[in-house]
Amino acid sequence: MTATEYLKSHRAIVIEAYEEAEGSPKATWENLIRVLPDIGERMKFNTFKTYMGRIVDVSESKEREVLDQGVTPSAESQAMLNEAIKERDSAKDEAIGHLVELHRVKEEHVALCRQCYTLMEELSRIRKERDELQARLETLEVTPSRDNEPGTIPKRFEGWTVQQNAADRKIRLFRRIGGKLLTIYAGVKWEPEKVLVRIQEKLSRMV
Repeated sequence: MTATEYLKSHRAIVIEAYEEAEGSPKATWENLIRVLPDIGERMKFNTFKTYMGRIVDVSESKEREVLDQGVTPSAESQAMLNEAIKERDSAKDEAIGHLVELHRVKEEHVALCRQCYTLMEELSRIRKERDELQARLETLEVTPSRDNEPGTIPKRFEGWTVQQNAADRKIRLFRRIGGKLLTIYAGVKWEPEKVLVRIQEKLSRMV
């Protein structure tokens, strides 16, 4: 199908786009791209600009002729007009559907980007904490304090809540990271150095 035939087959849509653009070829072209996505594959803007005037002139000439002569359009002409209107409305609905879908995809993309940014911040914080614990283990420099004394069970240790079950004497550490509650089993005897190792191992599995 040639460029002329393509424009003639969508005459009603072309005329409407032309009227909405108030006769501007560029604006008419942009309007048509929204309702006829394949027009850009069939012709360049300069080609469209050349043929647009002919399509519009012929349409306006026929309209004036009907008005001047008081001629009622034939059934065939009316059917063609109705079909053109139907095609135009269908193209508009399809274009609106594409815009709605595009907006939805953009919103999902923004939400995923925000979630990714939050997770990256959390990951960076976990890595930093892991590296700090690793450094302490390598240098064996456990800060002397009552919390670090073997056998003395603190309520908190390195940001973790420490609890001992009264029945079985088992010690567990709890901490919520990234919305998830983490648990570490520390045995039945409080040994700070071993607990640090288990914390480091737990954090390493998360990165």
